Formats: sequence, C-alpha cells, structure tokens
Amino acid sequence: MKLFEDASGVGELWRDGVSPVAVRYSIQRYQGIVEGSGLPIPGRHRIEGSIDCDAGANLSDWVGAPLTLRLSDGRMLGVTLADRHGRILSEGHGPLKCMCC
Repeated sequence: MKLFEDASGVGELWRDGVSPVAVRYSIQRYQGIVEGSGLPIPGRHRIEGSIDCDAGANLSDWVGAPLTLRLSDGRMLGVTLADRHGRILSEGHGPLKCMCC
C-alpha cells in the first residue's frame, strides 16, 4: 500500500443519508499498487484516521456502521468507525479476494 493522500479539515459525517454531524477529520488514504508497474489495483485501498465531533454527539451507536464522510472539498468517502473515540478504519480488498465486486 502506498500513501495516496493525507488530508484534514472540517466536514460532515452521515449515516443512512440523514442527520449529518459536523466533524473535524484527519485521514490518510492508501492505494494498493501493482509491484513493478506502479499501476493502482482497483478496489484495493485503506482509509485510516480520526474524527472529532461535538461533545453532545454520541458516536457509540455508529461504530461498525457504514458511514459517509463529506470532506471540506465536497468529496464523499465511505468510512467505518472502529471505536467510539472516532478512530476511522476502512478497507477495500480489491477484485481478487472474492466475487462481490
């Protein structure tokens, strides 16, 4: 995996397309690369990082659920909270592990 992007800013965290929560985020996006050619492996990626939100927001119910993080530049990333403290860890396995993608 090769570091593709290191970004931080203020964005929104969405669950089921409703009720956005304002968050401050810091993420690192990694991309799988074919050894030798340097070409990306479609679907093979990892997003690591963290979010920090309002003290009033309860993230415990969102741990493990499919979420969308809207970045400050408008892009949207599918993410998963790994714990109630806001740690993000999402992985895509690529087309060689299974037939789902």
